[in-house]
Amino acid sequence: MSGHRLLIIDDEPAVGALIARIAARVGYQTLVIDRADDFMQHVHTWQPTHIVMDLQMPVVDGLELLSRLAAVHCTAIIVLISGVDDSVVNAARQVGTAHGLNVTAALTKPFSSAALTDVLRANRLEDS
Repeated sequence: MSGHRLLIIDDEPAVGALIARIAARVGYQTLVIDRADDFMQHVHTWQPTHIVMDLQMPVVDGLELLSRLAAVHCTAIIVLISGVDDSVVNAARQVGTAHGLNVTAALTKPFSSAALTDVLRANRLEDS
């Protein structure tokens, strides 16, 4: 479905490309970004319906990005990913939700393509 635009921010190009390939198979238009400033610019200009965000980024961490998204009243469905402990990822999910963001899932790296596919399918249907 071409109306689903997935903006991916991950500082690991291979991970961003993998997420984009999986998302394209599920029916998303994708755009991969590796810098926070570019990410926020594309949130405004491209207006993604969905976001997959790595919590561990150089310069700006995921919690800061969640705050920035909340400040601009982002309505995209957000999926958090990270290589940190499950409890940290889940705490970040709770912080995002508390800021009024639509954080629907949190996956720890390494995630399976099946798990990501399931999350993207479920959230695509939710937004339809």
